[in-house]
Amino acid sequence: MRWLSSRSYDALDTLAAAFAAVGLPLAILAWLAVAGGALALAWYLRRQDRRGHWPATVVVGGVAMAAHLADISITLRMSADLALEANPIWLAVVESCGLPFANLYGLSGKLLVGLLCGEFYLLYRCGRARLFPRHATGLVEFWREFGRDSPRRLGVHPGPLVNFFSYSFALIAPFTFYIVLLNSLVDSPRYLSLPPMPLVLALYLALLAASYPVVNYRAFRRWQASESRR
Repeated sequence: MRWLSSRSYDALDTLAAAFAAVGLPLAILAWLAVAGGALALAWYLRRQDRRGHWPATVVVGGVAMAAHLADISITLRMSADLALEANPIWLAVVESCGLPFANLYGLSGKLLVGLLCGEFYLLYRCGRARLFPRHATGLVEFWREFGRDSPRRLGVHPGPLVNFFSYSFALIAPFTFYIVLLNSLVDSPRYLSLPPMPLVLALYLALLAASYPVVNYRAFRRWQASESRR
């Protein structure tokens, strides 16, 4: 486990160095992309039927916001001057704009990402019924027919891809709590005894992918029941 952890973090350091070479322009682009995405989704979702989707969306969005705020809180508690921060994008802002502005940049970015998680989850819920098949008697048949009638673009069905991305983006946020745990133990011998972050992330993403058809099938069954009562 220690060997795997060391190799994983070496790979992350290499990736961070590549991002650091771009510096401040990448930091500005990243913030604008998140802010623009949040505004675009808010505009798009205004035209969707959101009835019945708000309770679950508020829970998912609330958990996401808590996770991202916990992340920046533990970072500032462990290193108020960001001397131990490893995020090359954030460090580029510190170097170019100073610590106070960098803290505002980091906090606003976390708030926007938390908002995006809630918006993407609402987008997922609003769009999944359009991908349901007309009939399915089991999970296998449901998954085989899921999204088959959606319009094609360049030979693929973008509807299921967008829906899956929305689901995954929204529900990746709880993984941030594991990052918070690792950061809280960075000076502890227990740090290297825990599974490395890239491995846990890969397993978490695999779990999300496996849960996607099951969650949609359960929603389909509820939708079928509601339709039959009309």
